[in-house]
Amino acid sequence: GVDLCRIGYKGVLCSSCEDDYYYDSYSVACLKCSDGFRAAAGALVVGVIVVVGGGVFAYNYKDITTYFEERKERLFMQMNQGTMVMVTWQIVSGLGQAHSFRGGNS
Repeated sequence: GVDLCRIGYKGVLCSSCEDDYYYDSYSVACLKCSDGFRAAAGALVVGVIVVVGGGVFAYNYKDITTYFEERKERLFMQMNQGTMVMVTWQIVSGLGQAHSFRGGNS
């Protein structure tokens, strides 16, 4: 018969994925499987970055803790100010969305 399914689909009413395809529930589609090398390479790069970053941090731990101890009060003040800015932004954003939801101009 004539193949009426899109590429990657098979079966009755094209309801199944072909071999070397998988169903992705986020995109609601049958997607082609990757060769696995890209995923392994990405994981390897992330792993190397984590190991190198951890090594640099461990090597400089004493200097890092001294730096933060000397600036602790200023850092806490900046963190509190950043929190206030984020909360204010969330409130303003929420009010803007409520205004749009009720039919106002945006």
